[in-house]
Amino acid sequence: MARAKKLPSGNWRVLEYSHTDVEIDKDGKEHRIRRYESFTHENKKEAEYMAAEFVRSKKRKHLIKNWTVGEAMDQYIASKSNVLSPVTIREYKRERNHVFNEIISVQLSALTQERVQITINNLSRTQSPKSVRNYHGFLAAVLKRYAPSLILNTTLPQKEKKSVHIPSEKEMSAIFEVVKDTEMEAPIMFAALAGLRRGEIVPLKYGDIDFKNKTVSVTKAVTLDEHNTWQLKQPKSFSGYRQVDLPEVLIAAIKKRQENELPLIDVSASAISNGFEHVLNHAGIENRFRFHDLRHYYASVLLALGIPDLYAMELMGHKTTHMLKTVYQHTMDEKKKEIRASITDHFDKMQHGMQHES
Repeated sequence: MARAKKLPSGNWRVLEYSHTDVEIDKDGKEHRIRRYESFTHENKKEAEYMAAEFVRSKKRKHLIKNWTVGEAMDQYIASKSNVLSPVTIREYKRERNHVFNEIISVQLSALTQERVQITINNLSRTQSPKSVRNYHGFLAAVLKRYAPSLILNTTLPQKEKKSVHIPSEKEMSAIFEVVKDTEMEAPIMFAALAGLRRGEIVPLKYGDIDFKNKTVSVTKAVTLDEHNTWQLKQPKSFSGYRQVDLPEVLIAAIKKRQENELPLIDVSASAISNGFEHVLNHAGIENRFRFHDLRHYYASVLLALGIPDLYAMELMGHKTTHMLKTVYQHTMDEKKKEIRASITDHFDKMQHGMQHES
């Protein structure tokens, strides 16, 4: 590295090689001109430190430029390992190893928008639009950090309107009857009557229940890590920390388990999903849906009751109302029928009144 030299002003300056330009003179002869960056400071060591940082930065950029897409993804995942949830990290690693096979060995400097578009087109043949959009989001984040000059303008598959079955009150009554006094009763009630996620339900203890105010405090969750092992962690986001009101029927079920000296939740996350399938069978539910869809049921009840979106968002543990409106809140068939009936009834009465007046 070049050493600092003292200037007449008393400051110290370091000239560090930057790059070489090629200029053509009027006779057509090439001249190679070395360009330098100047680093000046009143302190000698500080000037040399600034120059050294410039050299290190050049080396990093050169290394990054020669990285493959896979190497850039590895670096991105490593930089986020202590920030993002284990679920997200696990998914990123899966995408890196199994989704982007077409471009994983391509150098960043050789990657083009056309190459990315072809990859997305091929993925769209076998993957859902939502999955493809998620894959592209991961790739875009990696390129934004390590190949910022490549501005993506990829055409993505159109979003599909997902059909979700919201159980009726009759179906929910059948489910509650089947699980009464079983290990599945509390998990199903916490999901359907309080809107908790499966991962938030599993670590619940009696200490999380405020029997006086009839609330549950959500402060932790379990999630699968990259090794497919369940790990205890903080909630999905800061918004995940919340208190949710519990109906009397759920409080009664909790007290009964406590009186019988049973754990509040006595089933694993995997067993909840598997057990729910058996519950649907025993309850005679023909329209199949997932355990997680009980959150859809809860959100739809909030919508049907006219609960303000901001309050519903807090109860669901979301940062914004976007997820609530676009994913979780669906109009319940029974409520829809009531509203449609009230509309037609209104016009029937209006028409009847007009005929009576005439």
